[in-house]
Amino acid sequence: APTAGADGGQPGGNIRNGFLFDSARVELVEGSLRRLGESDPAFEDSRKPLVARFRHLETGARVTVFNLHLASKRHQYSTFAPDRPSFDSRETQRIAQARLIREALLELHREGHDYYVTGDFNDYEFSETLRTMLGDESTNLVDTLPAPERYDYIHRGTSEALLHALVPRSLADAGRAEYEILHGNELLGVAPGTLGERATDHAYGLARLRMGTG
Repeated sequence: APTAGADGGQPGGNIRNGFLFDSARVELVEGSLRRLGESDPAFEDSRKPLVARFRHLETGARVTVFNLHLASKRHQYSTFAPDRPSFDSRETQRIAQARLIREALLELHREGHDYYVTGDFNDYEFSETLRTMLGDESTNLVDTLPAPERYDYIHRGTSEALLHALVPRSLADAGRAEYEILHGNELLGVAPGTLGERATDHAYGLARLRMGTG
């Protein structure tokens, strides 16, 4: 198990990525569960992506899922800060993380495997982090939504998208991927120090994928 305090995030929070799945419908492919970037400098003092392949019991379809929580924006300067507005000291690290993840996606792309990348990217759909990870092979399903719906979090009055959903471009182009954001939690807001009383301060992202067998 990961060591407490070794993966960054909220001090004392020991946040971990995980998967919840319906074992009556899908199974975890044996030996597929792993953490990406454990020895890579890009993920030093940062939560490692959790990767696993799942198989649909009825159809045999398989998909590799990446669960991310990239380097935090906790210390990003305010948009109206008098000194270096919007400066984000972790941006370079997130771009390096995105580069490593894209290498893993390229390998799956070459092998013809479907994949789904989800989680908290801690960056926007138009950011260099997302552009680096997408390349030409992937589609961010957030980009398929109408612009007014592309938010899942409200930070100091600014609506923004930090949760994204990446799939192979071929899957999206074939109309086999749908995505929606279920708004609610982010609209209610969370008073400082009370997050522990709520499930989340983000909206929920819901993806529907129709995959082939194999």
